[in-house]
Amino acid sequence: ANPVCQGASVTLKAKGVNPGSNPQYEWQKNGQIIGGNSTQITIEPSNNDTIVCTLISSVNCPVNNPAVSEPLVFRVTPPAAVNVVVIASATTVCSGTRVTYNTLLSNGGTNPVYQWRVNGQTTGGNQPVFSYYPGSNDSVTCRVISNQVCATGNPANSNTIRMTVNPLLTAGVTVYASDSLVCDGSSVTFNAIAVNGGSNPRYQWFLNGVNIPGATNAQYTGVPQNESRYTCQLTSSEPCVSNNPVISLPKVVNVDPLRPVSVAISADFTEVCSGTSVSLSAAVINGGTSPLYVWKVNGQILKSSVESWFSYTPGNNDAVWCEVFSNARCSVPKPA
Repeated sequence: ANPVCQGASVTLKAKGVNPGSNPQYEWQKNGQIIGGNSTQITIEPSNNDTIVCTLISSVNCPVNNPAVSEPLVFRVTPPAAVNVVVIASATTVCSGTRVTYNTLLSNGGTNPVYQWRVNGQTTGGNQPVFSYYPGSNDSVTCRVISNQVCATGNPANSNTIRMTVNPLLTAGVTVYASDSLVCDGSSVTFNAIAVNGGSNPRYQWFLNGVNIPGATNAQYTGVPQNESRYTCQLTSSEPCVSNNPVISLPKVVNVDPLRPVSVAISADFTEVCSGTSVSLSAAVINGGTSPLYVWKVNGQILKSSVESWFSYTPGNNDAVWCEVFSNARCSVPKPA
C-alpha cells in the first residue's frame, strides 16, 4: 500500500530477474541498510521514506550485477481524529416546541454517514441537522461514520443533549374589590389575584377599557364613577404560559349619589311665662328610616333619641337646636 496511514505496517516484496539459485538481497531505507537477506520486508514507514532493494545474482555471467531497484518513496498520511459535537437550538423548552440540532464535525470526509438517536433509538435521516418535538428528559445523540482517509475514532459518538420540557401553564387573574357599591367620592381598593403569574408578574389596570397610567401593582385604589368597570391585565413571568398576557373579568362598581341631610325645628311657643313647658319638633330631609335626634340647649345635650320631638321648661333667651344623625345611605353631613 502506498500512500499509507501513519503507524501502518507495509510489506515490500522484491521480484528479481535472473537471481540465480542463491541470490542475495539488501534493503535500504534512506540509504541505511535494513532487514536481512530476504525477498520481502515489513516496515512502518514515515512520510518521504525512500526504499530500494539491491540484488546480487548468483547466475553465471550476470550483467548489471548487482542490480538496484527503482526507489519507492512513501507518502504517509497522518491520522485524522473524527469528532462530532451536537448543538441544540434550546435545551429547556415549553411543551410542543420544535427543537433543531446541528452537528459540528471534524474529519468526517467527503461523505459522512449521520445516525441520529433519541433515547438510544435510531431516528431521523442521514443529515447533519435533525429536528423534532422533544419530551422531557429525552436524550439526543448523533453517531457519525467518516470516510476520511486515516480516520481514527471512527465511528464517532457525539455528546448527549438532555432535554428539559416544561408543561404549558394557563395564567389567570381575578379582581376583588373592597366594595361594589359606594357613595359618590368614596375610594375603592382593588386587589388582583394571579394564577401562574410566576416570580415576577406584571400588572396593568384599566378603567372602562382605558389604561390607567401608573397602575402597575397588584393593588390599586381609585375613586370610581357610577358603573365603573375595572379590569387588570396580568403578564406572567412563567416560561411556559399558553395565554400570556391575560385580562381579568371586569369588576363593576356602582356609585350612589350623596344625599344632603337638612333639619328644621319649630316650637309651639317662643314667648312663654316662666315655668311653662314648651314642645319643639324637628322636620328632617334625607334622615333615613331611623335617624338619631340630639337636642341641645345652650350647647348642653338634654335629649338623644329617635324621637323627633322635645319638651322642656325654658329659661329666658335659651338657644335650642337639634343635631340629626341620618341613617340614610350616602347622607351628608353627619350630623346635620
